[in-house]
Amino acid sequence: MLGLSAINNYGKSGYTIADVYNRIKITTDTADLVFVMCGVNDQTFSVPLGKFGDQTADTTYGSLHLLCKTLREKYPTSFLLFITPHYQTNYPHPEGITSYEVSKAIKEVCEKFSIPVYDNYVMSGINADNLKIYTTDNCHWTDRAHEMIGKNIATYVLTNFAGNYQYTAP
Repeated sequence: MLGLSAINNYGKSGYTIADVYNRIKITTDTADLVFVMCGVNDQTFSVPLGKFGDQTADTTYGSLHLLCKTLREKYPTSFLLFITPHYQTNYPHPEGITSYEVSKAIKEVCEKFSIPVYDNYVMSGINADNLKIYTTDNCHWTDRAHEMIGKNIATYVLTNFAGNYQYTAP
């Protein structure tokens, strides 16, 4: 839908935001678009949320700060987009931190770095009433959810940010 000629996927199942930050050194040095989808595993693996202003990889807020700062430095002219976690109930955090709170942290830190955010928690359409339809285990998406959310994100990018990168029609 975005007419991309090449895609590099550096995503890795089970990574926390700190892991994504540490993985940046292996990514290509040039990119027109950089999408970062993260946060569920911070909740899953009980990473402390921390607070806005943290700048260490020990908290979700701190890891987000480091990740956003590094992405801005590595890709100063690239279009960056963060994608928040969706509603899920399979991996509760022992301190009660929810996907909503992680999503809020992503939005707050990205705002500081002027990085747009696709709020998947709100815009995915996944909620308590349909979690069984769109997930296999109250967290991981079904094929139907992948297709729906992929189209939603592509439409969001094309509608809001098409001027920020060179679009090539498929």
